[in-house]
Amino acid sequence: MSTEEQYRIRQVNIYYYLEDDSMSVIEPVVENSGILQGKLIKRQRLAKNDRGDHYHWKDLNRGINITIYGKTFRVV
Repeated sequence: MSTEEQYRIRQVNIYYYLEDDSMSVIEPVVENSGILQGKLIKRQRLAKNDRGDHYHWKDLNRGINITIYGKTFRVV
């Protein structure tokens, strides 16, 4: 990312596991892209706010932004 670049759009797959309300975020690998890819966030329960509430499947609606570990993802 250059100093002039404000953000970068990258497609990822957000997996939500109903059995234990855990999630993982994986970016499909593209050869010779020069960017680290693959598993971005390993499977775990993820906090959605400072109070310690965790994401639930009801929170993952199309068109919303979710922030995980300081990175913002848009659900489409």
